[in-house]
Amino acid sequence: MTNPSAPPLARTQPGPATHNDAEPGQATLPRGWRMMRSTGGHLYATRDERFPPSAEAAGAFRTVDGSDEYELATAAAAQEATARQAPPLPEPVPLDEIIRPILGSDSGWDAT
Repeated sequence: MTNPSAPPLARTQPGPATHNDAEPGQATLPRGWRMMRSTGGHLYATRDERFPPSAEAAGAFRTVDGSDEYELATAAAAQEATARQAPPLPEPVPLDEIIRPILGSDSGWDAT
């Protein structure tokens, strides 16, 4: 669902803040991120691909915003750092390993 009060987004032309090919001293987004500017001038960046589920569970967001290119690049880099530090998700436990101990082996419950 979209927010009707949010300013509309428009793609910007590729420029120094779009990828890692910026000049030294300029803000750069991590590779794989795209910058957009709202008609009100606010900047947004979104990652081309979703983060792995473990990174999302750890709090990594695919879209960030900022008031300038430096703030935007910093926010995107923070999300990448969160994703890199995310612990792996635990392996799922088969349902019969959960139900059998609860119901007992003579309950007649069969996972198949």
